[in-house]
Amino acid sequence: ELYFVCVGYFKQRVLVPVRFYSSLVAFVARDVTGRAAKKYLNPKGVSQALWFFNWDNCVSSNRVVVCEGVFDAMAVERAGYPAMASFGKRLSSVQRKLLSRFDEVTILYDQDALFGAFDTGKKLAKLTEVKIGILKEGDPGDADVSTLRKVIDDAGSVKSPGFLVEYIRSEA
Repeated sequence: ELYFVCVGYFKQRVLVPVRFYSSLVAFVARDVTGRAAKKYLNPKGVSQALWFFNWDNCVSSNRVVVCEGVFDAMAVERAGYPAMASFGKRLSSVQRKLLSRFDEVTILYDQDALFGAFDTGKKLAKLTEVKIGILKEGDPGDADVSTLRKVIDDAGSVKSPGFLVEYIRSEA
């Protein structure tokens, strides 16, 4: 569910509710004009480090894809995978504990956050199986369905980082 805000502090933004076990716990408000100083606004006094966007739709699965942003997670879900957004490049200790309930977590951050994804994945790998998906460019929200499927299906284990070395070599 999405809402468009016409007036007030969140004017000209798409508002995306964040629910945790059906309770509304936060929201993300994204600018749609391209003119705002901040692309995203969040409610004051609410820590996003305690939740994931789309948790309720993923909690019954044994594997999940974790993205940075809500629109990235929506794109991955359209590609056929259970997906959540962590609201940034790092996972809090609370978020890592929540993810430990899954048998497998694939981290699919924006292309410019690859090393952050790997660092986050190493911490999370103490709790569950972790893979890293590598986009050659852009964000998951901008990728087409076939690209997302290939990246997720080809994701490499954070415990065997040879895929990361090969990626770095291919970009050099």
